Amino acid sequence: MEYKLFRLRDREPVEALEAHVLVHAYTAAWRKFYLSEPSGEHFIESLGLAIDFCSGEPRPARLQ
Repeated sequence: MEYKLFRLRDREPVEALEAHVLVHAYTAAWRKFYLSEPSGEHFIESLGLAIDFCSGEPRPARLQ
């Protein structure tokens, strides 16, 4: 599983181990609920995080 994890406010990469554990839990829940792999960008606004499940370059910040 390849992903990139960013802060929503400034699109800076997140390196905290806890955040990456959250991504793995999020992915497991997604697989169980939707029976598929997550793809594209997913926003966890309550935590101020964006997960990009694409392996390409980071996308530009979305408009508020």
